[in-house]
Amino acid sequence: MSTDGSLTVCTRCVLNSSFPGISFDDEGVCSECRAREQKRESQRADNLLWPEKRALLDGLCADAKAKKRTFDVLVPLSGGKDSMSTATSRH
Repeated sequence: MSTDGSLTVCTRCVLNSSFPGISFDDEGVCSECRAREQKRESQRADNLLWPEKRALLDGLCADAKAKKRTFDVLVPLSGGKDSMSTATSRH
């Protein structure tokens, strides 16, 4: 951050040093850009887990269907018209 009273502007975006709580690293990148960068990395890592999550869900559904009950899977819904429409169309 500038010590002469002028505004420092992020080298990646348009945020400047007048934004509340902002800080800048040695490369001139603001803390908001760095936080967004970390969030993207976390989302990329989570996306890699989707095949495993799908396999787990498929296994749970197969177990429920194998029990030959009058229902296969319990689906939690909010009760709103979109949820009820989805439930009705999937029946």
